[in-house]
Amino acid sequence: MIGINTRKIFFWLLALFFVSTAMLVIFYTLGYRFNFKRGIFIYTGAITVKSLPQKVSIFIDDEPISNKRTNYLNNSYHINGVKPHSHLLEIKAPGYNTWFKKAAVHSGVSTEFWNVLLTKEKYSPEKYFTHKIEKFYISPKGKKIAYVQNEQKTGEFLVKILDIETGILENIFSSKECKFSTNRTENIEWSPQAHKIIIPAQEESGKCYFIIDIENKQAVNFKDIVSEKEIRNVRWDPSSKDFLFYVAEGCLHRLNLNDPEENNILAQNISGYDLSSSNVFYLQSGNGIIYKADLKNGKSEKQITTSPIDGAGNSGFRIITYDEKRIAVISNDKKLYIYNDGDDEKYFNQPAGEILGVQFSNDGKKLLYWTDREIFVYFTRDWDVQPARIENETKLITRFSRQIKNVQWSKEYEHIIFSAGNAVKVIELDHRGHRNIMDIVKINDENSQVTANFSENKLYFTDLAANDENAAADLYSIEFPEKNGFLGR
Repeated sequence: MIGINTRKIFFWLLALFFVSTAMLVIFYTLGYRFNFKRGIFIYTGAITVKSLPQKVSIFIDDEPISNKRTNYLNNSYHINGVKPHSHLLEIKAPGYNTWFKKAAVHSGVSTEFWNVLLTKEKYSPEKYFTHKIEKFYISPKGKKIAYVQNEQKTGEFLVKILDIETGILENIFSSKECKFSTNRTENIEWSPQAHKIIIPAQEESGKCYFIIDIENKQAVNFKDIVSEKEIRNVRWDPSSKDFLFYVAEGCLHRLNLNDPEENNILAQNISGYDLSSSNVFYLQSGNGIIYKADLKNGKSEKQITTSPIDGAGNSGFRIITYDEKRIAVISNDKKLYIYNDGDDEKYFNQPAGEILGVQFSNDGKKLLYWTDREIFVYFTRDWDVQPARIENETKLITRFSRQIKNVQWSKEYEHIIFSAGNAVKVIELDHRGHRNIMDIVKINDENSQVTANFSENKLYFTDLAANDENAAADLYSIEFPEKNGFLGR
C-alpha cells in the first residue's frame, strides 16, 4: 500500500509537471522558443505575406511552412514563431516564377511583405487584327483603341479605331498631306466621353491638330477653327464636353467647339500648362513661377511656387500635376523640377537631368521618373507601412546598360513595368534584401509599345512575327495582373 507521503510527492510532481507544461504552452503561444545551444528562451518574430496570386507555397530557409503554422487572414499569410535572424523567404506557385528575398526578422515584430507579385512562366497573348500598327492609345474606359498606321506604298497616314469587345475595326482618318507627330510627348488624346479624339500631326507648314468625331468620322483641322498661328498643346477640357484648351502665341485659350466664337484667354505669357478637374496650372514665362486658376474662366488666380524655374521663357515646358502641393516640371533640356509641399516642409528639387518622363502614383505619395537607362522613385510623403519611406527621399530602382522604354506604374503602384531589349519586365519598389525583377513577356520587337489598362487588368503591347524580316507589327494583350477569385481560388 502506497503511503500518504508517497501520494503527496506524486501529487506535487504532477502539479509541478502541469505548471511547467502550462508555462511552456503559454511561452510558446506568446512567441517564445527555447534555444538549446544557448540554454535560454528567445522571443520570436513573425512574417506576414500578401501575394498575387493568393494561393502560394511559402518556404523559409528551404523549409516548407505547413498549413498548421499558417493563418489565412485578410487574404494574407501570417507565420508566427520565426526565430530572430536573416532568413531566405521564398514564395512559389505552380506555373509561376519564384519570388525570393532575404527577410530580417526581429523579436516581437512581424516582418511584412504586402505586395509580393509572381509573374507567370508563360502567358497566352490574345492577338488583334491590327496589322501594321505603330502607336496606339486606349480610350478612357478601356473599351476602344485608336492606333496609327503608315502605308509606305501609298504614303498615307491612317488612324483606325478598334472596338475591343466586338473586334470591329474602323478607318476614321487618312491623309497624304501630313504625318503623325514625331514629338514623342504628343499623343492621340481621347475626350473624357470617348466620342472624339485629337490627332497631333505635322504638315509642311508646321504643326497641326485634327479633331475627329468618331461617330460620324468627320475630321476638322484645328487651324480652320481658330485664327491664331503656332498652335500647340491642344487638350480636352476634363470637365466640360466639347471644350478644348490650347496655347497660341504664348496665351492659354479655352475654346467651345460647338461655338468657336466662345474662345477665352485664361492666361498670357505661359511656357506650359496642365489640367485638373477644377483648375488649370500654368508656368509663367516671365518669372518662372507656377500659378493655378479656375478651369473655366481663369479667375481666382493663386501663386503656387516661390522659386523660379530656369529657362521658363522658352515654350514647351511639360507640367505634370497631382494637386497644388505636388507638381513636376520637365524643361526643354530635360531637366526635372519637383515642387512638394510636404507634411514637414516645402521642397523644390532639381534631382536630375535627361529626364524622359514622370508619373505620380494614384495617391500622390510617389513620383516615378526615368532616363533612358535608369528608373527612380521620389517619395512625397512619409509611409509607415513596411517598407517605410521618408518624405523627400529618392530611390534608384534599377539601372540598365540597354535602353529602357515604356516605363509606367503597375496597378497597385508598388511595382514598375518597363521594357528593355526583347522583354517586358516588372520590378518591385521594396528594396529590402534585393529587388525582385521578373520578365512578363518576351517580344521580338525592341521598339514595341507597351501600355497597361488597369480597368481591364490587361497589358497591351505591339510585336512583330518571329523570324520574319518583312513582318509588320500587330497588337496583343495579356491578363496582367491576374484577377483573383475568392480566397485565391
